[in-house]
Amino acid sequence: MFLNFLGGKIGGMIQTVATICKLIPLIVIIAFGLFQTDSTTVAIITYRSGKDISFASGLGGSFTCCDVCL
Repeated sequence: MFLNFLGGKIGGMIQTVATICKLIPLIVIIAFGLFQTDSTTVAIITYRSGKDISFASGLGGSFTCCDVCL
């Protein structure tokens, strides 16, 4: 509400500064991830399949959060 009294030009400048302030942590996180020396495997969806478990059964079990993180 207060920015309406200041005008569109100043409001646009404040919006630009706020956007840059939001992008700085994102850029830092991306840079940290790219230059990190330790390699860790991250699996978003883990599934088990083999001679006793079919692919469909293993994939269905991965959505249940029971034993996903072994």
